[in-house]
Amino acid sequence: MLSSLDLCEPVSYLFKSASEFSQFVELTALSEARTCTSVILDYCEDKDLDPDDIKKLISRPLREKIMVEMQEEGYLRKTSELPFE
Repeated sequence: MLSSLDLCEPVSYLFKSASEFSQFVELTALSEARTCTSVILDYCEDKDLDPDDIKKLISRPLREKIMVEMQEEGYLRKTSELPFE
């Protein structure tokens, strides 16, 4: 799918929507037992992109998953949690 595209094209041509990019990231993470963060960073490295270039392709649910991953890894401070019993 992506191999036939010219890598010099803007990032928006690689994926039609944020939803399509999010599905790619989540399915790749699930199938390869990786985090969404690592999939995105590897994708950027493979395509020679700055992560800032793809921020418009990161949907709100994917952004929230990334925040949880970063909190679990200790890169972001955890937000308050309600105690459920």
